[in-house]
Amino acid sequence: MSVPADDDWMAPPPPAARRKPPEPVRGETERTQGVIKWLRAQPGTWAFKKHTGPHGEAGHPDIFACRNGRMVLIEMKVPGDRPTKLQVQRLVTWREAGAAVCWATEVDHVRELFERIDADPDYRNPLTRPGAPA
Repeated sequence: MSVPADDDWMAPPPPAARRKPPEPVRGETERTQGVIKWLRAQPGTWAFKKHTGPHGEAGHPDIFACRNGRMVLIEMKVPGDRPTKLQVQRLVTWREAGAAVCWATEVDHVRELFERIDADPDYRNPLTRPGAPA
């Protein structure tokens, strides 16, 4: 057995290789908060998160907003997820009543919807993908 020299006891350990921490995973809650923050910063717009519980009706969109007098409803999802059949039915019902609707995974999808409804107040989203497709 070898005994280390006196000065080896005092030497700091070799530096560990540091890895870059992984990007934080943003869930639906964080994405929804980001969209609401962006919506509330838009002129003529108000928005809030619709909370549902055991006594609420299922399938309603996550975000209720109003932009210059027009109702805007948004279902938030994480990338890779899609709205349920009931959620799509609710969005279609609101769309038929005159609301601007979309499902989104990012703020950019909501921006796209706003650009479309600003350019064409009668725009009706076909709900084929996140945002407001052509």
